[in-house]
Parts: sequence; C-alpha cells; structure tokens
Amino acid sequence: MDLSWIDAELGRALHRFRSAALEPVKVTRAGPNVQTDLDQRTDELLRRALTSIADVPIMSEERPEDYFGRSGHCWIVDPIDGTLNAVAGTDDFAISVSLVDAANLKSLAGAVYLPRTGVLYKAVQRRGAFRNDRVLAVQGDEWQRVRESQKIVSFGVPKNGSAVARRMSDALFELYSGGWITRQTGAASIDICRVAGGSWSAFFEYGLMYWDFAAASLVAEEAGCSVCAIPSTSYGADQMPLEYDLIVARTPEILDEIAAAVGLSRTHAAGRE
Repeated sequence: MDLSWIDAELGRALHRFRSAALEPVKVTRAGPNVQTDLDQRTDELLRRALTSIADVPIMSEERPEDYFGRSGHCWIVDPIDGTLNAVAGTDDFAISVSLVDAANLKSLAGAVYLPRTGVLYKAVQRRGAFRNDRVLAVQGDEWQRVRESQKIVSFGVPKNGSAVARRMSDALFELYSGGWITRQTGAASIDICRVAGGSWSAFFEYGLMYWDFAAASLVAEEAGCSVCAIPSTSYGADQMPLEYDLIVARTPEILDEIAAAVGLSRTHAAGRE
C-alpha cells in the first residue's frame, strides 16, 4: 500500500472536525463506559472519510463487535478518546485513527487530533512524526536531561478501576519513592503524544484498549520513543488482541525504570517494541 500521501489525507479529513459542531455533548449511554452523541456523530463522519482514503474494514470503539482477524489492513478508530473530558467541557479529548496491518499488529499511519485546539499529531511508518508542522524527535542526551530535571510520568486508569486498584497503588508507591512526578490527562492518546513531544517522560496504563493507542504509539515510535505493549488477556492465534498493558517512554532507560516500578517486563512485549 502506498503511504506517501496518506498523512496529508488524514490531516485534511480530521481538520474538518475543527469547524464541526462539537456541542452540545449529550450522554446517550451512562455507566462505566459513557457514550455521547459526539462519539456517535464523529464515528459516522469518520467512516465516510476513512473509506475514501483506504477502503478497508473499520473497527471502532463505538462498534467493537466489528472484530477482525489477523489478516489484511484495517482502520482502528477511537472517535472520541477522553469522552468524560468532552462532557466536562475541557479541551483534552481527541479523535484517534490508525491504519493497521492486522497480520503483525503494526500501525502504518496514524493521527491524533484535538478538535478544540486544532493540534494534530501524525505519523507514517518510517517517515517520522509531527505535531502540526513541527518534527518530533528524541534527542541523544534526553535521558540525562530528564534524570536531572523532568521526571514526569503520566498514567491512565481503565474504566474498571477497581480491577487494577492494588496494582496502581503499588506502582504509584514505587514511582513516588523513585522521585517521579505524576500527571493524569484522562485521554491516553493525548498523553502518549505528549511523551513523543517531550512534555512527559513516560506514560503507562494497565488494560488499555488497542484503539486508545494504535495511532499515538506510532507517533511515539516515529519520534524515537520506546513502546512496550503486552496483551493483558488471552487471544487466539488468528485474533487481534484488543487489551494491553502499555508503557511509552522517551528512552529505553526510562522505559526500563518505569517497567520495574509498575511491575511489567519488556521481555513479554508482543512484537511492538
């Protein structure tokens, strides 16, 4: 598949949402996994836009029953990552789309767009990562700089937070004991892109869904960051894993330090490093 033009097409498609009606945001499904009319509207518009770019199957958080196996290409879509943030009226929510090779679970192209601020993160495999028009790249002396001045790790909590409460408390104890400062945005795709951009040193989350990070992790990888994604539930050989324990870090050294603190091992990564 020719990817030379796809980042520009994704950018054009997503920038249209800047002028789209984002409000009012009405809750259409309550409970742990809140859904709004904004999620549904965005999902419908994305389906039309993405199939015009690459006419391949689409799997969206809004339609998880559209579950594909481990062959061919597909779009992985999170229409609104950070739905509760959108409901609360903040800017920290994003539209996340990624073109994925399902056979090896590799993102080929991806974009994360913050419609209220117009910030667009995008990447294409082996062609670099960008925040709007600015190239994102980890510098060679990054680890030493972070060690001295900027030990900030962001984290996410799954919707079923009680399932990881003990793991989270142990992880945070280890991180704080090691001198780390924490932040929580409430949208994994944004936090991962902020690691790529240098705002945060690392991000981790237990039980993160694939559509939450498929695009953002490519942005991080293309910026030179380290990514460790470990399937957190069992799947058959012909199935696409959907739930992961994830660490994204500015450098391999930071990833090792975070992995030790949060109880994850890089050796278990499923071919995504």
